[in-house]
Amino acid sequence: MTSGLRKTHRYVWLVLILVMPILMYFAIQNDPYTVLENTKTVKEPSSFISKNEHLSYQKKGVALLILIKKPFKNASVAVYELQNGEQGDILGEIASAQETYAFNINANADGFLLYDVIKKEAITKIKF
Repeated sequence: MTSGLRKTHRYVWLVLILVMPILMYFAIQNDPYTVLENTKTVKEPSSFISKNEHLSYQKKGVALLILIKKPFKNASVAVYELQNGEQGDILGEIASAQETYAFNINANADGFLLYDVIKKEAITKIKF
């Protein structure tokens, strides 16, 4: 490496050392999927049945409303209906916390199952 290349190389690394932390800071600030540590708990309506600290639910005919009060530690949560106590058809997916999700469920369903698709394990099984 010649002296000119060494000098240029030094300046390029100096600029990278100064610019990269700034770019990383702004990238983290603009990330919509950043989970906040101090997430507030959503207050549930009185018509919902509370099962645990994470969720409450309400069944109205063929509609199932699930209120997520606190984030799950699982990355991917699918909702299945229970038919005779066993996993039935998939109803949908829970994507983020502190929202109310509405699913169409069969009238003869026994309950619903929250299932971690990645780990392939049941999170919560709730019977009506």
